Amino acid sequence: MIILQYGGNAVPYTKTSDKISSYCKSIRKQIEYLKKQAPGAVIVFIGPSDMSTTVAGKRQTYPILPEYIDSLKANVTASGAAYWDLYSVMGGKDSMVQWVKASPALAGPDYVHFTPKGSEHVGNIFADALLLFYDYYKLRKHE
Repeated sequence: MIILQYGGNAVPYTKTSDKISSYCKSIRKQIEYLKKQAPGAVIVFIGPSDMSTTVAGKRQTYPILPEYIDSLKANVTASGAAYWDLYSVMGGKDSMVQWVKASPALAGPDYVHFTPKGSEHVGNIFADALLLFYDYYKLRKHE
């Protein structure tokens, strides 16, 4: 299994659909390359988390993030990899604000990065999801 995670650092600097498309095509090419190098491997791509910026004096999801996620999902799945939607797992639009306000905080005051507690929480959710689908795979295999 190869696990890739999207680096959300590009989101604040991406302003156009063309830039999203270009980036997502490069992700697709990377996945296709990895599939050639390890043809038997399952590839799981972890999409971006929610991340917030200030718009009109209010903390909210970067406006371009949902478009980014849709494009990543389409390109990742078209290349034959699985897409794990961290944004949705967190709660979707504007969920980062709640993660920052949680006690203990699950995300930092930059409204982008997880705290150690938040990283552990996300890791546990991801591990649980993998184990659930593995159990389902084993069950189906024995039917």
